[in-house]
Amino acid sequence: MVKRWKAKFETDGFAHVTQNTELSSRFLKWDWFLRRWNGRSQRTTPRSVEGMSDEHIGRPAVSDAHAVGALVLHIGEAEWYWTQRVVSGQKVTEQIRSAPYWDVLKNPMSFPEKNYSAEFCLNEIKKIREQTFEILASFTDSDLERIFSTERRGETHERSLRWILHHLIDHEAQHKGQILMLKRLLG
Repeated sequence: MVKRWKAKFETDGFAHVTQNTELSSRFLKWDWFLRRWNGRSQRTTPRSVEGMSDEHIGRPAVSDAHAVGALVLHIGEAEWYWTQRVVSGQKVTEQIRSAPYWDVLKNPMSFPEKNYSAEFCLNEIKKIREQTFEILASFTDSDLERIFSTERRGETHERSLRWILHHLIDHEAQHKGQILMLKRLLG
């Protein structure tokens, strides 16, 4: 069965094209979507850092750039924030604030001092991904339009679960591209 739907994404500073698209109805099925996202992300993010030395993981390729390892952990930080904090309602505790991924991009020059390995960074985001799928396992197709509110800088923002998931996929894809560029620069 083929359904016609209009892709509508809320903007967050990026222009999103709205157009009519035909997709197989199976694309819209929740369980298929989760398996696809989980399988793809678990393969492609590790491949992005495959073969990199721990030295290259930890140091910026160019002045004022983020280290590849910091970007990997930032992907996990964003996923934790949206799924654990926004969707699940978990509070940001001191334990979370001290986690290796928390505010990892805040001070780019401090990351090399941490001496994190590629394996360590990938294990951190793997743990977050497992937590994400534990939370999302209870959702169904009808939950995609469920609205979640979050407060940021004194403003309340409302986002659908569909928006959150698209945002996370887009965010990870952007940083994987950045990681691959930095990997080339590092040699």
